[in-house]
Amino acid sequence: MRKQRVLFQLKGQDKTPEKQVNEENIGNLSEKEFRIMIMKMIQDLGNRMEKIQEILTKDLEELKNK
Repeated sequence: MRKQRVLFQLKGQDKTPEKQVNEENIGNLSEKEFRIMIMKMIQDLGNRMEKIQEILTKDLEELKNK
């Protein structure tokens, strides 16, 4: 059950957020704006990975306790 929930959450995160710049606008960004956008995307990815790691750690603990 938990694995299904995690997979569902991951699939939901694949959708493009409204604030994300589409491909046509990326070419119009200055180098500074582009770098800032990339850094924000990397930070967001890191946050998602931390959340997934927490979920997996909890799942492993539950399995060890059983």
